[in-house]
Amino acid sequence: MMSRLLSRAFAFFQRRREDRDEGHRRLLPEINPQHVQIEPVYDHFNYSGPSEPERKVLIGCVSSIMDGTVSINKEMSFRIDSACEGFVPYMGDWLEVVYSLDPETALIKAHAVKPMNCRHVDKVKITSVRRRHGVIDNSIFFTLDSLNLPADYIPQLYDVVNVVVVQSSQSFYMWRALSLDPLYRCY
Repeated sequence: MMSRLLSRAFAFFQRRREDRDEGHRRLLPEINPQHVQIEPVYDHFNYSGPSEPERKVLIGCVSSIMDGTVSINKEMSFRIDSACEGFVPYMGDWLEVVYSLDPETALIKAHAVKPMNCRHVDKVKITSVRRRHGVIDNSIFFTLDSLNLPADYIPQLYDVVNVVVVQSSQSFYMWRALSLDPLYRCY
């Protein structure tokens, strides 16, 4: 096969030289379309067509929440409804955000938002209650504005509860209660 290709190439250049010598215009070699095979070449590794923007992870503290937009570290903002499934961030919460930057609009799109640390704490006492805020076990902050509670339950001082907490910077506390499940009351 290689010798056949070489002989065709040699014949082509020989014919070109003869045509040039005779003052004729250059002729292309005759190709029989039935003998030409074209094989596609795929390069999956260097494909430069449209692709998903690169996803990155940011860990940061919620610095503000305004009109459904969450700001992290005063640098990055995203819509709460775009990425938070079953979790509503609160000021001071530490979050892990998977995001990408749209190359056309330079806007940040959050794909997933979750608390950086989340834990279950069982059988702890409510140690402080003031208006709509309180403290559990002298170490976990809660606010009635963001706490999931059973229907008709209002947290009372010394109630024993199970809680789900997330890491959050709340004044003197490092944890914020997401949900509270009362076990019994201690008077």
